[in-house]
Amino acid sequence: MKKQLSDLLPLVFRHEHAWKIQLLQQWDVIFGNLSSFVQIEKIEHETLVLGVSNSCWLQELSLFSPLLLKTINEKLAHAPIKQLRFKLSGTKHRAKKSPTPSSYARCILSRTLNPAEQRALDHVHDQELRIALQRFLMRCSMDEKR
Repeated sequence: MKKQLSDLLPLVFRHEHAWKIQLLQQWDVIFGNLSSFVQIEKIEHETLVLGVSNSCWLQELSLFSPLLLKTINEKLAHAPIKQLRFKLSGTKHRAKKSPTPSSYARCILSRTLNPAEQRALDHVHDQELRIALQRFLMRCSMDEKR
C-alpha cells in the first residue's frame, strides 16, 4: 500500500508542529499554479524562507509577500508566520569549474567499468543509449575524483 510522505508526517512530528504539516499538505492549494515555482526552504521561528526558481519570480513574489503572508495565515489557522523571505534556489552561487577536454579524456581512458556496471549496460539494446549511459558513468566517476 503506497502512502504519500505528507500523510506520514503527522506520525513523526509533535502536535505543536501540526501547522507545519498542514502547510506542507496544503502547499498546492495555498500557492495554486505558483507552487511549481516556489518551494519551502526552511522555517525559522516566525519566518518562512521560500526558494524561487528564477530571479523574475523572486522579484514578483517579494512584491506580493504581504498578500501571500495573509493567504498562508488564513489557510493555516494557527500559523505563527510573520515574515516571508525569498531566495533564489536551484542554482549554484559558485561557478563550477568545467573539466578540460584533456582531463575528461584521461578519466575515460583510465576508468574501466566494474562488472555490475558492464552487466547493466549489456541489457541496454539501444546502442546510442548504451554509449550515453557509459559516458554518464565516466562523468560521475570524474566528479567523484574532484
